[in-house]
Amino acid sequence: MKRSFYVRVTESRGCTVTVSDEPWQGELAVTGEDAVTPERIVAAARRKLKLPLIIAETERLLLRELCMEDLAALCALRLTEAERELLGPQAAGLFEESCLRSYIEYQYSFFGYGIWAVLRRDTRALAGLCGFSPGEPPELGYCIGRDYRRLGYATEACRAAFRYAEQELGFTEVCVRIRRDNTASLAFCEKLRPALRDDSPSLQSRFFIL
Repeated sequence: MKRSFYVRVTESRGCTVTVSDEPWQGELAVTGEDAVTPERIVAAARRKLKLPLIIAETERLLLRELCMEDLAALCALRLTEAERELLGPQAAGLFEESCLRSYIEYQYSFFGYGIWAVLRRDTRALAGLCGFSPGEPPELGYCIGRDYRRLGYATEACRAAFRYAEQELGFTEVCVRIRRDNTASLAFCEKLRPALRDDSPSLQSRFFIL
């Protein structure tokens, strides 16, 4: 199956989106006709036009797909190697131009999700990263920049990500991997567990202590 749609995203910008059930044969890969929805076609068009999608909004934060304009702000987060590990193995290269470009081009269009930018709603400043890496089950990754910690942003962003995973992506299970010696992350996840049970009751969360 291969079909094309012209989508006008803004008053002055539009593009053709090719939908296919064959991998890498179009901007939107689907498993069948029932997976072709207007929302997914518009999302594919926005990605083709380099217009990142807003994933979720909270009282103080926005979650949106990464774009190349985020590179400088990503580097300014000054995350250590151990902190970058919290994002998952596939996100380790997001702080390098070529890797970020490849991630933006392929990750969101193929999987429909990934690691997202965490932005303050009031200033649009990039405060950190949060999202999911593909796996069985998908794995939560998150990290907040040093200048934005102890403000509750990590909990707020992760709760929004879990709600999106349950309601929009149809996830039934996700996992969180934490190193045993990372006491801060262990404490954070202990606070996150009850919140996730309240927010996303049908989404099973598995926590692995490594």
